[in-house]
Amino acid sequence: MPDIQFHPASWRSAGEKMSGAGTSFGSEIASLLEQVSDVEACGCNDGGTLADAAIAMIYPPVVQAFQEAIQGIGQSVDTQGQMMQETADMYEATEADNTDLAQSIMEFLGGM
Repeated sequence: MPDIQFHPASWRSAGEKMSGAGTSFGSEIASLLEQVSDVEACGCNDGGTLADAAIAMIYPPVVQAFQEAIQGIGQSVDTQGQMMQETADMYEATEADNTDLAQSIMEFLGGM
C-alpha cells in the first residue's frame, strides 16, 4: 500500500478554489433563476385555464425553495473551502511545533 502524503499548500489551494466556486455557483444559479422565475414568461399569468392558475400559484414558491437550497449549497461549499484552508494552516503549525520539539530533544540528548 502506498504512503499517503499530505501537502498543506495543495490543500490550501484546493480550499481557495472551493471557496470561490461556492460563491460563483450561487451567483450563476441566482442569475439563471432570475431569467426563468417569471410566471409571465411561462405564459401562465392570465389564468386562462385551471392549469395556468395552478402553475402560477405553485411555481413562485417552488422557485423560491430552489433558490434557498442553491444558496445553502454555495455557502456549504464556501465553508468547506475555508475549513480546508484552516486545516492546512493548523497542519503547518503542528509540523513546525513538532520540528521545534524534536530539535529541543536532540539538543538535550546531545548535551548528556
